[in-house]
Amino acid sequence: MTAPWGPWRRNRWAVAVLAALGLVIGLALALRPDSGPDGPRPLTGPWEPPPLPVTVSHAWWEQCPYRFGPEHAPHCSGWQLAVRSAEPVAGARPVGGSEGLWRIEVPDAAAYLSGDDGTRRIWTPFRVSTDGRRVAYLSATGGRFVAHDLASGRRIELDPGLLDGLSAQDRLDLHVSGDGRFFSAARLGGEPEVYLTDFETGLARRLEGVCEVLSLGRDAREIVGFPCHGGEGDPEEGEGSPAEGEDRPWALFDRDGTRLRGVPGEARHTGVHSDVTRGHALVSADGQRSAGLYWGAFRAYGTDLPDLGDVLTVRSLRSGRILRNVRLPGATTPWSLQGMAGDRAVLQRTDDEVHLVDLVTGGIHQVLDTPPDSRMAVVFGAPATRPVAPPPMPSGGPPATSPPAGVLSGCTGDPCERWHLATDAVPVPPSPGALPVPGLFAVSRDGRHLAYGRTQDLRLVVHDLRTGRAVPASDPLDPDIDFTDRRGPLFTPDGRRLAFQPAQGRPVQMTDLRTGRRSRFRVGPGDTLIGWTPTGPVVHRVTAAEDGPYESELRFLSPGGKRLRTVRTDEWPGNPPSGVSPDGRRVVASNGEEEPVIVDVATGREVRRDITPYGGWRHWVFQGWVTSDEILVRTEESATREYGVLPLSTGELETLR
Repeated sequence: MTAPWGPWRRNRWAVAVLAALGLVIGLALALRPDSGPDGPRPLTGPWEPPPLPVTVSHAWWEQCPYRFGPEHAPHCSGWQLAVRSAEPVAGARPVGGSEGLWRIEVPDAAAYLSGDDGTRRIWTPFRVSTDGRRVAYLSATGGRFVAHDLASGRRIELDPGLLDGLSAQDRLDLHVSGDGRFFSAARLGGEPEVYLTDFETGLARRLEGVCEVLSLGRDAREIVGFPCHGGEGDPEEGEGSPAEGEDRPWALFDRDGTRLRGVPGEARHTGVHSDVTRGHALVSADGQRSAGLYWGAFRAYGTDLPDLGDVLTVRSLRSGRILRNVRLPGATTPWSLQGMAGDRAVLQRTDDEVHLVDLVTGGIHQVLDTPPDSRMAVVFGAPATRPVAPPPMPSGGPPATSPPAGVLSGCTGDPCERWHLATDAVPVPPSPGALPVPGLFAVSRDGRHLAYGRTQDLRLVVHDLRTGRAVPASDPLDPDIDFTDRRGPLFTPDGRRLAFQPAQGRPVQMTDLRTGRRSRFRVGPGDTLIGWTPTGPVVHRVTAAEDGPYESELRFLSPGGKRLRTVRTDEWPGNPPSGVSPDGRRVVASNGEEEPVIVDVATGREVRRDITPYGGWRHWVFQGWVTSDEILVRTEESATREYGVLPLSTGELETLR
C-alpha cells in the first residue's frame, strides 16, 4: 500500500523550489519601499475622469520610490489633487483632518524625469488655474504637456514634443493665464522652445522671441518674459534662456511673441534669492505687479525692531514704482516666497503654515487646507483661507506738545537756529514708531517738525510736534536703498516744505507742511539733491566722460527745478560735494580722512586748513548743515554713536551731550 504522502515525496524538489520562490517574493514585497495607501504609484494610462464639479485647492507631489529606468524617462506618478466638494467625489479619498477636502491621484502626471545616471532629476512643473478648475502637467503618455478641464473632462496637448532632444542641463516650464484660457509650455536651456496654446481652440504656436515666460497676464495679450536677444538699452545681448540667478531684462510680448516694450529694471528687484525666485521677483497672474521678499528691511546698526518683521514689496511692472510694502507678521524664522497663486503671493513661515498675500490690497490670509507634511512641492489653486490680523501697528508719533525725550533738546537763538540730537537717540528710534536710520530723519530749524521713516506704513512722514499731526511725505520706501549713510530729507530754509529724494536720479518729492499736499520735480539721471538755498534746491551732477574721468558740477535750481546756474567741481579738493550750506556759499565734502573738507563755491578753494583734527579712533561723517557756519557730524561706529557740531569759525568740535 502506498503511503498517503507518496506523491509529495516523489515531487519534493519541485515543492522546495516553489516554497523558496514564494519566500523570496514575500521578502521582496515586505522590503519594498512603502509609500502608504496614499503614496505615488507607477505611471499608467492617461487620466480620464468624468466631469468633476470640484475646485482644486492645491496640488502636490510626494517622494517617488521608483528611481530606475532609461535616461530622461518618467517613472512615477507623484502628483495629487486636493479638491473641495461637499459630496463624495468618484475615484477620490477624503483628506484626513480637512472636512470637504478630497484627494485625487493623477496617474499619468510625472513628478520628475530621471537623469542619465539614475540620480539626477529634471523636475516637471504642475499648474492650476486661478479658479481651480483647470490643471496642466507633463503626461507620461506620449511625453507631452497637457491641460485638463475638470468641469467638462476635456483634455488637450500643449506642445508638439518638448522632450525630444532634452538634456540634463535643460529645465521644463509651465504657465497659465489669469483667465485660465491660455497655457504656455517650454523647454529652457541652450535652445529654448516656448509654446502658447489656446484651450478653447486647441491651437498652439511657438513664441520665437520669448526665451522664458514669467506670466501670461490676464489673457495673454501682454506676456511677461525674458527676450531671446538683448533689446534696446540692454548692457549685453545674449542667446538662450537665462541661467539660474542671472539678471536679464524683462519685456512684454503679444500672443505672437512680438516684443511690445521693456519692463523697468526696478520691477524685478528682490532682497531674497532662493531656488524658487531664481534671483528675481515673481510676477502676478494678471501681469501687472511683481513681488519681492526682503529679510530685515530698513534695519540699521543691527537693531532689531520687535514690531517690524520681513517685508513683501509690491511693484508696478509698467513703471517699476513701489505700490505698497506689506509688513509680515513676526516669526522666529524668516519668511520664504514659494510662488504665486493667481494675484496672491505664496509665503511659508514654518513647515506646516502657509499664507497668501493679496498684492492688490496687502491683505494676509492663512491657508486652512494645510498640505500634507510629506509634500515635496505644492501648487495652489483656490484654497480655503482666513484673514490674519495685521502685525501690531505703532502709534502715529509723539503726542502734541510732548517732544520725545532724548531726541530734541531744544534750540538756541532768536529765531531758533540750532537743533540738538542727544547721544542716546540712536539706535533708539527718535520717536514712537520711527525707523532708527539717520538717513531717514531730520528736524526743522525751528524745532517744531520731525521727518522720519515710519514703521507703520514704511513711508517718510512729517510730524508737527505742536499739533501732533503727521502727514505722509513720500512714496513707499524702497528696501533696495541703503538709507544709513546717505543724504536724508531736507527742510526748506523757510520751514514750509520738506524735500526728499529717494535715490540718485529719482524725482525729488516735495511736501507742503501746512496743507500736506505733495508734488515732485524731475532731475537728471546722475543728479543728487544735496541742499536747499533761498533761491531753491542744489543738486550735484556726475556724468561719465567719453574718453576720460567723470565730470562733476553743482546745479542751482529754482523751486520748480529750472536751472539757474552751474558750477564745475572737477578740480575741487576732496570727494564729490555731499551738502551745501543754507546760504549756498559753501559745500562740504569728505577727503577719506578724519576731518571734512569745506569748499567755497565762488572760488572752489578750501575755506580753511587749520581745522583741529578730532577723529582719534572714531571716524566722523557729515550729517547736515546746522547754520551756514556750522555742520552736524556723527560717528560712524554703531556701538558708540555720538553727534557733534563743528563751527567753521573756530574749527573746534562741540560734542552734543
